Amino acid sequence: MKTITTVKDIADLAHVSCTTVRRLVDAGHVEANRNYCNWRIFEDPEQVAAKIRSLVYGMDKRGFQKEENS
Repeated sequence: MKTITTVKDIADLAHVSCTTVRRLVDAGHVEANRNYCNWRIFEDPEQVAAKIRSLVYGMDKRGFQKEENS
């Protein structure tokens, strides 16, 4: 049986609040599906968490701060 990855799980992985995850999904920055209870469900939790960290903290997948090109 496939495990369900919820907003709380993603928030824990990305070190952000559940509200931040919901807002990013609702704004279309992060992709999520809905299950029969209308919960937001995520297919690849590691990839989603990395994208959220990148959006919120400006970090790459390895956790390093991205350099800004001026």
